[in-house]
Amino acid sequence: DAQGIDMGGFQDLFSSFFGGGGGFGGFGGFGRRGRAGPPPGQTLRLTIDLSFEEAFFGTDKEIAFNRKVHCDECKGSGAAAGSSPVTCPTCRGQGQVARSMGFLSVAQTCPTCNGSGQKIDTPCKSCKGTGLQNERREITIPIPAGIEDGQGIRIQQGGNAGPRGGSHGDLIVMFEVGHHDLFVRRGLHVYMEHDIAFPLAVTGGEIEVPTMYGSSKMKVTKGTEGGTLFRMKGKGVQTSDGRKGDQLVRVKIQIPKKLNKEQKDYLDKYSDYFT
Repeated sequence: DAQGIDMGGFQDLFSSFFGGGGGFGGFGGFGRRGRAGPPPGQTLRLTIDLSFEEAFFGTDKEIAFNRKVHCDECKGSGAAAGSSPVTCPTCRGQGQVARSMGFLSVAQTCPTCNGSGQKIDTPCKSCKGTGLQNERREITIPIPAGIEDGQGIRIQQGGNAGPRGGSHGDLIVMFEVGHHDLFVRRGLHVYMEHDIAFPLAVTGGEIEVPTMYGSSKMKVTKGTEGGTLFRMKGKGVQTSDGRKGDQLVRVKIQIPKKLNKEQKDYLDKYSDYFT
């Protein structure tokens, strides 16, 4: 059901919070290995859309996806009721076989049991010996405030179950964040452009500026030039760990295109001060 996350089924829910790109795991050394055991299930990847506001403030998001789980009838063993898997005759339960390459011997996954070390003589009719069945899963995940486009969350054991009782793989949820009509994000900061009247640029004063938290006052200094960038502290993203971004406002000076005679005379007098 979609009322929340089954914490029993998803241990250590958010194992990592990450940006674009991945890393390489370590390289295992050569040498003899013990039985590999059932392989883990595949990692699933989903991409969901977030609005600018959802990514900015954070939200709870319901997602639905299909995955493989262990068969209810055989409990993931793949063997029919009343029977049990037997030791694989090819690898003798080791899950690996040795392949000679000249003077080297390289261990490979057993082709008969796929690394499980076991062979099924009487497969389960429900899952046809795979030990897996389909499940439609619906969960609600908390999206942290400030998540960015291209970032994602990894949910441990949220993916497909492995064959022969193997553990679940992970679920990776990636995010695509929509645009806003006024604001552009850069990390924790937001940027916008705002028009100011020519007289205000000359004399200075306070104006109301839109922010993600509602309108707020911003002081315009005397003699402001077009393109000046003003900073509104704390009006950017505010994360749960106490970090705060700012809002940066680039002002554009409005130049009147139509003037009546009185306005034109006033500007003519103003221009006399510079001649």
